[in-house]
Amino acid sequence: MKACSTCKKEQPSSQYYADKSGKDGYRSNCKDCVKTKLKVNYQKKRAIKLAIQKNWYVNNSNKAKQYAKQWRKDNPDKTKKYHQDYVAANPDKERVRFREKSSKRRARLKGNGVFKLLPKDIQRLLTQPCINCGNENNQTLDHIVPIARGGRHSIGNLQTLCLSCNVSKGTKTIMEWRSN
Repeated sequence: MKACSTCKKEQPSSQYYADKSGKDGYRSNCKDCVKTKLKVNYQKKRAIKLAIQKNWYVNNSNKAKQYAKQWRKDNPDKTKKYHQDYVAANPDKERVRFREKSSKRRARLKGNGVFKLLPKDIQRLLTQPCINCGNENNQTLDHIVPIARGGRHSIGNLQTLCLSCNVSKGTKTIMEWRSN
């Protein structure tokens, strides 16, 4: 049994880290006190460390991206679990991301052109009511000129429709759909 120099609790030597410079071969602080001290120091220097990491990433972005890609390839189970946890915690963001990804893919396959859409533009559109029935629930993004008809995936070619209106519209233009 040994008393910690910080918390003064008597604990077995298994609760202390090894240290050759110590009298008995162990540190004078118990593991819990060392961990607490490290957490406090990390919190004090967190902003500085994050700035250093960001700076390194900006200067070495290709290297960082290659490393991340290789890590995902080497750790598919961890990557899958992380993605599942993120989807469970952020269903709205994931729904928007999936819609954006699938629209870009379809437009790219058709060769219609893909333009970067800002998340704030997408959110702005999704907060508007359906242009057909005025419903404010279950909003979806619809391409005014459908991608299947040569429409581009850009902010100028998007409108808000509720899910039922969007499904019934399909690949028709708005005039064809309303005339039926």
